[in-house]
Amino acid sequence: MKFPFTELALLLTLSGCFNPDDIFVLRGSADAPGSQLVELRRAQATGGRAQCDDGAPFMQTKVDSDGGFSFEVLRAQTRHLGSGDRNCLRIQTSFASGARAHADIFAAEFVTTVARFIDWQPDVHRDGGEWLVSSAMPSLMNAQGRSFVAHRLVLETDDGGIAWAADDLVRFRSPTTQLPPTTRLALRDDLAAWNEFAGTLTVKAQYFDRPSSSLDVVNVDLDGTVVEVHARHRVAFDGGFVPPSRGVECPPLASPCALTDGVLESFWIQEPSFTLKFDAPRSVHRAVLRGVYQQQATQLSGELEDGGVVDLGIAPVSSRVFEVPWRPFPLPRPQGDGGVLFVPSPEFIIVDLDAGAPLRSVTFTSSSRWGVLSEVSVW
Repeated sequence: MKFPFTELALLLTLSGCFNPDDIFVLRGSADAPGSQLVELRRAQATGGRAQCDDGAPFMQTKVDSDGGFSFEVLRAQTRHLGSGDRNCLRIQTSFASGARAHADIFAAEFVTTVARFIDWQPDVHRDGGEWLVSSAMPSLMNAQGRSFVAHRLVLETDDGGIAWAADDLVRFRSPTTQLPPTTRLALRDDLAAWNEFAGTLTVKAQYFDRPSSSLDVVNVDLDGTVVEVHARHRVAFDGGFVPPSRGVECPPLASPCALTDGVLESFWIQEPSFTLKFDAPRSVHRAVLRGVYQQQATQLSGELEDGGVVDLGIAPVSSRVFEVPWRPFPLPRPQGDGGVLFVPSPEFIIVDLDAGAPLRSVTFTSSSRWGVLSEVSVW
């Protein structure tokens, strides 16, 4: 690969403890050998972590007859010329089937190898309240048989929100210094989401090859660069069923209530409780909390028409307080203006309600101050 003269001249002016014109090799392989086009894009770090989705075309190549490909970049092309912050190097490809795969590299080495880009065409269907996805694993077993794969389904709303998402792997945090174990979960269904929100179901897998020396735990930072593949499989849902809680007030939170507006944007709750007040007594049977990031269980109670209060049950701690292995929904991160950005969480919690009578309101109480929610629907 040849480098533009102007950029090479800038790189050669750098000084410091590293050689800016060291050659780094990025390599991998892909299905459709001999014809598949692979692109390298670069997003430069400007005042912090580079945003990989904003990368610009940098290089491209075709895979060889064995499916292999490689790129050569200068060390300094992996960092911002002024600040030294790491750029994002994204290797990506699109298959004729409609599947798309990419890998984001922040910490390039002299030789960085990513797992094979697969032309994934999964079978996706519902069965008994759970979603089943044919695994990408059979295509990914390396010589040691230690590829790590997780699958994710997402219902993306027409306005860009996330109404529902489910992962089949989660990495539990540990209070000790030991690395935590990995647990595989069912892809739980939220039937109400398909009726309430118009959107599209998308399917993806994320994976990497774990070196034979790795422990029986998952640590992306130690084990390898994650590859993400999006399948062509997409299913549209019309939505349109509006819950009786839509648009109601939720004191003491501000009006209009950000938790009942049908807009799936994360909202930070700094009160220990909030109450959904109906315009008239309602017979309700289910509450769904979406976009949950919370570390304490939540007590639900309802106010009867005569002013009495009835216990409605407990919403458990969100399992996504734990950390998914590839961190697609990072923890809250500081912004340049001093604020904090909360990325919408895929977690949802369903609580069946049995008040035995119509309710004037439903109250959600945490043992301490609340956390983050994007929407509360009461049916």
